[in-house]
Formats: sequence, structure tokens, C-alpha cells
Amino acid sequence: PAHPDVAATLHSLGNVYRGLREPEAAAQCFSGALRIREATLGPTHAETARTRHCAALVGCSLGQRPAAAQELQAAVDSLINSLGSRHPWSLQAR
Repeated sequence: PAHPDVAATLHSLGNVYRGLREPEAAAQCFSGALRIREATLGPTHAETARTRHCAALVGCSLGQRPAAAQELQAAVDSLINSLGSRHPWSLQAR
């Protein structure tokens, strides 16, 4: 179901899989979370940007560097635009 709570759970699971060094499983979770967050919160919402950032980090570890770099920049831009450049999430994404 496309609900923000489902996206939050998928995002959290993605972080668990990242911690377990299982990037393929993490990528699936972040992809699902991103799809839901884009549909329910919009593509530039801060929560969407956080998921985009995590998905891009996993993409880097899977060797998808050019696409991941674009996604990282999109996440940074969204976070700065929605939260400001001094917010901890914006600083972390850089």
C-alpha cells in the first residue's frame, strides 16, 4: 500500500540491510520507500530526499556511480531547499 508509514518502515529496513552489508536487499527497500514517498509526499519533500540519499549511497556500493551521483545531488538540493543549508540532514547529505 502507498502509505507514508509503509515508506518509513521500508526506509528503516533499508538501513538495517545497509548495516548488515546486504546492499541488494537495502536497494529494494529504499526503492519501494522512494516510490511511495514520491507518490504521497512529493519528489522534493525532505523525507523523500532522505530516502533518495540513502538509495544513492547503496547505489554507489553496487557500482552504479553515475546514477547514484545524480541522485545524491538531487537529494542535497531538495534538502537544502526544504530545510535550509544548516539543517543536520542537509549537512549530512553533502
